[in-house]
Amino acid sequence: MKLFVSWSQDISRQIAQDFREWLPLVNQTIEPFMSEEDTDKGAHWSSTIRRELEQSAFGIVILTAENIDSTWLHFEAGAIAKSVEEGRVVPILFGLK
Repeated sequence: MKLFVSWSQDISRQIAQDFREWLPLVNQTIEPFMSEEDTDKGAHWSSTIRRELEQSAFGIVILTAENIDSTWLHFEAGAIAKSVEEGRVVPILFGLK
């Protein structure tokens, strides 16, 4: 299963990197995508992200106090939810109630 890991800002990036490494250890069928780690050097990043968003049926959005208003995170969450009929988006809250 393709999984899109959405992040913005430093704390969220660190958490996303940990999730990206940990999830396949727990479930080998999960193929996480994190833009900073999985975009080839020199690749057109927006095309890569768009393709991954279209192919992912599940997304994790790492939300922190520093990125809660990020329009980019809202865009990615909406793209996953709309891209496939059964799309799921799960927020991971860090330091938020």
